[in-house]
Amino acid sequence: MTKAPSRRWAGGLLAAALCVAACAPAVAAQSGWVRARAVSYTPHYRAYARVAPVRVVRVRAGRVGVVAKLAVRPGDTVSAGQQLARLGGAQAQALVARRRSAVGEAQAQLAAARETLAAERQKRQSHLSTQQQVAQARAALAKARGQLASARASLAAARSAARVQAPVAGTVLALAAADGERVSAGDTLLTLLPAHGLWVKASYYGPGAAAVTRGMHGRFEPADGSAPVAVTVRSVFAVQQAGGGRTAALTASAAQPGWVNGEAGSVTLQGEPQRAVVVPSRALVLDQGRWWVLVHAAHGARRQAVVPGPSRGENTVIRSGLKAGQQVLATHAYLTFHRGVSEHYEPPD
Repeated sequence: MTKAPSRRWAGGLLAAALCVAACAPAVAAQSGWVRARAVSYTPHYRAYARVAPVRVVRVRAGRVGVVAKLAVRPGDTVSAGQQLARLGGAQAQALVARRRSAVGEAQAQLAAARETLAAERQKRQSHLSTQQQVAQARAALAKARGQLASARASLAAARSAARVQAPVAGTVLALAAADGERVSAGDTLLTLLPAHGLWVKASYYGPGAAAVTRGMHGRFEPADGSAPVAVTVRSVFAVQQAGGGRTAALTASAAQPGWVNGEAGSVTLQGEPQRAVVVPSRALVLDQGRWWVLVHAAHGARRQAVVPGPSRGENTVIRSGLKAGQQVLATHAYLTFHRGVSEHYEPPD
């Protein structure tokens, strides 16, 4: 632990302070005291980031069958509605045959209902049938039409279930089945990464973890040196990482940023403008894990703990611990801070 300054050290600073108070401003500049200036700065939060899928789409089997004509491989680009494979097998063929037979029966019933209605209308003209009988024949015809439409829809569904199609445009990530493999309804056949379905995920730690909020703007800088991409924070996950960090997900401002899944880089976010003070960087002293400055006091110099921010050239922003107008020692601050420490040092036995 750093001990309090000795009387000789404090007395020397007191004499210097009195000289500063009595002498002209030029002498004050020579003594190394500098006033902290008020500034407005915009904090930036930087973190490692990686491009990741927003979601993946699992293409599943619509029914029991045997995979056939699987025509894609991982990395292939597909369009929406493109046929990826077929589901065959004895059960699939039998289902289509039954549905086709049902359509034939419905067509026959429709034809019979049409003939019955025509006959009832003709008999009605000859007063051999009633209006009620004609209405019944008309209702039977409408029912037959509905049954035929339902049978055709069932046949189309059976045939459609045999075709495995891409629900969205994208890239094939992985295959979960192969030609000749028997699958059940709901089994995953392959996984798709939707086109333009990527975002950037960045993990922030320390003060930046709490400062990152939804709607913040920044830029993603790819590690390969390609052009930066403007991004916006869309989500901040509530679950903390092992080291206390928080993950933010960001989307590109451009419609097609040209990202590649797994691409690495860094994200720099721009925070809200804040008021602070700035001092020369040489006025800062790091001691026992904390930052300090020597503040001009009535009886010499006083140690003041501060929280530094970003540096600008030879100056450093002080987020807290110092007020505008306070004088800090900017010449030989480190040596002055530790002056006299040898007098209080006791070597080990």
